[in-house]
Amino acid sequence: MSSCKGCGVSEEKDFCELCDILMPAIGGTTLQLVPEDHEMNSAVSRIGLRRGHKGIFWSELDVNFKDSIDWIKSPRKIPDSHWITDPPGRWFLDDQMKEEIENGRDFDGDFSARRRLQRGGILPDGSYLTWANGQFLLDGIPISVPYLTLEKLVQQDDADQIDWRSFLLSLNIACSRIVPNPGRIQFMERPRRYGKQVSLHPVIRYIRPEIINEEFGRELAFLNRHNRDVNLSIPKRLIEQLMWFRRWTNSFDIQDMRRNDLLVCKTFQIRRGRIYLYMRQEMKWKTRRIPANLGLISRLLNCALSPISHDDFQFLRCLQYGLLTSEDTALSEADAKGIEFLRSILNNDRVNLDRKKSIFLVEGVSGVTWSISPGNGPHGSRFRVRANSVNNGNMPGRLTEGVCIVETPELRGLVLGDAIGTIILSLLDDVTASREIETLEPAVRFALNGQRQEQNFLERLGRRAGREYELRNRIAEREVILEMDRRRAEAEEIAIRATVQFPRLWSVLLRLPLGTTLTFTRQDEGGSLVQIQGYATTINMRNEIEEELVNEMLNSSGWILMADLPNDPNHPHGIYRMYTRQEHPRQNLANVAHRFGEILEPMITIGQRMRIAPAPVWTNFERRDPGVGPLPPNTDAPLD
Repeated sequence: MSSCKGCGVSEEKDFCELCDILMPAIGGTTLQLVPEDHEMNSAVSRIGLRRGHKGIFWSELDVNFKDSIDWIKSPRKIPDSHWITDPPGRWFLDDQMKEEIENGRDFDGDFSARRRLQRGGILPDGSYLTWANGQFLLDGIPISVPYLTLEKLVQQDDADQIDWRSFLLSLNIACSRIVPNPGRIQFMERPRRYGKQVSLHPVIRYIRPEIINEEFGRELAFLNRHNRDVNLSIPKRLIEQLMWFRRWTNSFDIQDMRRNDLLVCKTFQIRRGRIYLYMRQEMKWKTRRIPANLGLISRLLNCALSPISHDDFQFLRCLQYGLLTSEDTALSEADAKGIEFLRSILNNDRVNLDRKKSIFLVEGVSGVTWSISPGNGPHGSRFRVRANSVNNGNMPGRLTEGVCIVETPELRGLVLGDAIGTIILSLLDDVTASREIETLEPAVRFALNGQRQEQNFLERLGRRAGREYELRNRIAEREVILEMDRRRAEAEEIAIRATVQFPRLWSVLLRLPLGTTLTFTRQDEGGSLVQIQGYATTINMRNEIEEELVNEMLNSSGWILMADLPNDPNHPHGIYRMYTRQEHPRQNLANVAHRFGEILEPMITIGQRMRIAPAPVWTNFERRDPGVGPLPPNTDAPLD
């Protein structure tokens, strides 16, 4: 009997059943993708480093990983006769063009820069690269371009020897992500133990399209609807002669591989004009920016796009998982205790674990059997809850949809094992829980209303008499009426905060001059107060959602965090965070407004369906940068 590598409990396998289910949600990937320690040690030693590396490692990787990059050294020669008139000039970017790209299609900037981008230019291999309507086009193919990195690469001495089209197309394929269980398929198989970092190998859509058809039918358009990171515009004929593609065609076992054999972790990402590589740091996944080194990027691309069984692919996977993690990385002490707490709850005869589906089944006192599955849930919660059955019978279809449970700040502060354990304990007495979590109420009410369900309910209550139960129900009905009146008043106040007060704060932040200081101050009665130096503008942040919204506003309007003092009780006036404005917005404010709406959505939504705001919240926020200027009327004052 050995120990579980996650929580340390005695276990015959490497991981116990609870770690097997929870670690994909904690660590981002299914356990089957994690290489063995000796494999990760070997890969890291190959580049002259040790596990748990904390610094920059690109130079060591470049020096010690010297595979050939001949696969991109086949420049295409396009004759001038290819063009109707004179060919366009060489591709370049100036500061105004970069600002246009960064701000997107809604940017009201210099039209001359927009025209230069739309006119485009020729890359050293003759490929024609343009930008129009918020999208790069390479010889007419829509792609994502790391334009800041590309700008440096095409200026290198050997740029004329590179097939830039093949390089950019390969990079876009490597950035694609094919979700293993998207769309309606996720309704049945969502609790699979994959993790948000997992994708099907992006090359599979060219090599084994029937595997995708098993999930999506015959229409690739359906695939693109649920996988917006998949570039479906790149034709196979433009890449089938590349080294990494030929490795697939020469692989003998490809026809025997099934979907689960083709699971990979994400590798490349293009963000804000640069190229990033996903790396695991202990149990969290982060991105590291790759320097503008064509040889290094090309070698990593060739690894990422090679067959899973190829040594190059396995080398890259081992680096992703092992370079920034310590040897024998396990769960943190808090996560391990959370799993131990969850394991103690499983001793209850009304709590069961379905390991095949990766779900917890909880029988409430109402007769409803609830299923809880770890993973991304509604409104950013770390789990999903749904009514599975009632008294071992079927539930109406309308009641089997996922239950919307928004994690409270207290629950969010717990590790995943503790959080799921807390939800399980609440669902064991789902009748009581439904008074606090209103989204549980429809299923509980259905279970209690029918005679058979009511009888079963009374039997479970045992010593509680029917008269007592009826009396309690009458009292509860009166309490519900009073509670509805109170909640109606609260809803009106919340609607005002979401549609008036916070949009006013956003308008203020956009107009304040550079150098202005803003502080967060703890309040004795709870929450935090936002104050602006030199202005009377203030607003209280009452919960985690509101604080998240204000942080997003600050980040989007050019404010930089100067001090973070959460653990300093001696700091004057209770200030625990300070910001200063250092730049103007460099983003598409329309997209920013949409993000504000997404953050506020849980606060203005009741019962998953009813919204207390009459129109989309984002429409109340300014979507164009007004620049520094006078504050709007009634904003140089407390906004609450």
